[in-house]
Amino acid sequence: MTETGTSAVSGLSGKAAAAKLTQRQKDILAMLEAGKANKEIASALGIGIGTVKQHVVALFKKLKVRNRTMAVTQGMPLLRTRQVEGHGLKSDSGLLQRRPCVVLSVALPPDAAPATIARLHGVLAAHGSGHDAVFLARRGNAGDVILGIQRATEYDLVKAMQILRAVRQEFRAGGDELSLRAGVAAGIAVASMGRFGGWTGEAMASGAISAARSLADQAAPGCIRFGAGARELMASCGMGPSVESEGDLGLACLDEFVWTGERRRFNMVGREQELASLRLALRNAERGAGRVVYLEGETGMGKSRLCRRLVDSCSGPAVLLCCLPGENGGRLRNAATGQVSDFAELDSLLPQRKPRLVVVDDLHFLAAQYWEDALACARQLATDGVLVVLAGRRSGEMLGEGIARIRLGRLDDAATARLVAAALKLQGRPTDAETVRTVVAAASGVPFFATELAVHGGMTLPVFAIVCARLDGLGLDHRLLIALAKGNGNNVESLSNLWREPAGDLQRSADRALAAGVLRSTPNGKLSFSHPLLRLALEFMGAEGA
Repeated sequence: MTETGTSAVSGLSGKAAAAKLTQRQKDILAMLEAGKANKEIASALGIGIGTVKQHVVALFKKLKVRNRTMAVTQGMPLLRTRQVEGHGLKSDSGLLQRRPCVVLSVALPPDAAPATIARLHGVLAAHGSGHDAVFLARRGNAGDVILGIQRATEYDLVKAMQILRAVRQEFRAGGDELSLRAGVAAGIAVASMGRFGGWTGEAMASGAISAARSLADQAAPGCIRFGAGARELMASCGMGPSVESEGDLGLACLDEFVWTGERRRFNMVGREQELASLRLALRNAERGAGRVVYLEGETGMGKSRLCRRLVDSCSGPAVLLCCLPGENGGRLRNAATGQVSDFAELDSLLPQRKPRLVVVDDLHFLAAQYWEDALACARQLATDGVLVVLAGRRSGEMLGEGIARIRLGRLDDAATARLVAAALKLQGRPTDAETVRTVVAAASGVPFFATELAVHGGMTLPVFAIVCARLDGLGLDHRLLIALAKGNGNNVESLSNLWREPAGDLQRSADRALAAGVLRSTPNGKLSFSHPLLRLALEFMGAEGA
C-alpha cells in the first residue's frame, strides 16, 4: 500500500546563513559533526592545528554559537540545504530507499464527532512536527504518525510515546481519554528520499503502517498495543519496561515507557582496563580526592554497561542518572528510583547523604544550553570529594580543563569473539569457530553489533536503525554511498562516467564521507567502507530503482 500525506516537519531554510560559510568551513563543520578533534581535522585537510582553530572560531561567529555541539546542531541542516541546492549534483528527488520506521496509530470511536477527530489530528500533527515525524490524516476517525522517515534515531519509540502522552493529556482534559485506542509497530518502509536525506513528500509504503492500524483497531478503548518489531526495539535499544506480548496495556502505563539506556544484558568483556581506571578514581574519591571523568564512545561501545558496573562496585552512596532524549533536552531520570526531573532541579535526584559517585549517562542528549551548567555542577561535586562520571558519544573540546577522558574504542578480535560466543551460547546457537569468526568480522569490534548479530544471525531492525541514525546525522550523499555499497563502482571516476556528473562535485561528496569516517580510501583511489555493517546497511537501504 502506498501512502501519501503532508509532512509535519517544518524545514529550516537557512539559505543565507549557509551561503556565508566558506567551503573550508563546511568541510570542518562536517568533521565536527563526525566528532573529529582538531589534530584529526588538521591531518585530514593538510593544514596546521592553529589554522583549524582559526576556522573553528570563525565558524562559531558565523553560526552565532559558543561550542561544537551548538555548531553541529545549528550548522548541519544548513549544510544539507546547501548540498542539495548548490552542490552541482543531480538531486534525485525520487531516490527510493528502505528506511527504519516506527508508526503510531491512534483511533477514536467510529461515531466520534468531526470536531473531536480534528482535535486528534491537530495534536498528532503538532507534536509530530517537533519529532521529525510524518503525519497522515486518515479518513474517518484516526491518524498516524511515522517516525524515522525524515531522520532516524535509536529512540524513535520514545518519541512515539511522548506524542501519545500529549494526545492522552489533551483528551484527558476533556474527559475523553478512555475513548482512545493506539497501536505501535516498527519495521521497514520504502520511501522516496532526497539525495542528501529527507522525505520528498512523494511515495511511502510500509507494512508497519497497516500493522499499527490493525493493532489500534484491536486494542480496547483506553489501551495501547505494541507489535513484535516495536517490542524488539525496546529490548535492543534501551527503553522500558519490557513488553512480552501484543496484549492490551492501559494508557495509564505510558509514563513507564522511558529511555533507560539499558540494552540486552551480556557479560562485559574487553573493558577491564577502563573499569580499573574508574575504580581507582573511585578509591581516590573515597579518600576525598574527587574528580570529573568523561567516558566517551560511539553508540553500542558499552558506555552504559561500564557505568552500571562502576555503580554496582561502589561501597558508598552512588547515583546513576540518565539524560532523556527528546522533549526539551533537559530532563534526567534516576535509574534506581525512576524519578524524572528537569536539569534545573538536579538536586532532587541526588541522595540526601553526600554520594561518593555520581554518574550521568547519555550526556549527548542534554541540550547545548545546559552544558556549561552541567560541567559547573560536576566540578563543584568533584571539589566536594565526589567522583563524577559523565558518559556520552562526543565531547569535542567543550569540556575545558581539569576533566579526564576515557575513550572506548572498538574491541579487539579476541574480546569480540568471547562476547559473541557467550551470546550464541545463551541463544542455543552453534558456537563453532567459523560461526564466531563470521560474526566477529561483521561486528568489527562494536559490542552492540556483536551481540545483535549473534542473537539474530544477521542484520536486525535495531542495528539498521542505529546505522541509519548515524548516516542521517552526517548529511552525506546517499546516492554515492548506496552505489558503492552495491558494487556499482569503487572510485569517483567510475561513478562520474556512469552518471555523467562532474568528478569534482562527486569527489567533494566522497571527501565528506571520508572525513566523517564512513568511507576510507586506498592509495590507488578505491573507496571502501570503514565498517562492514555500514556497507551492509547501505546495500539494504538501496531499494529497487535506487
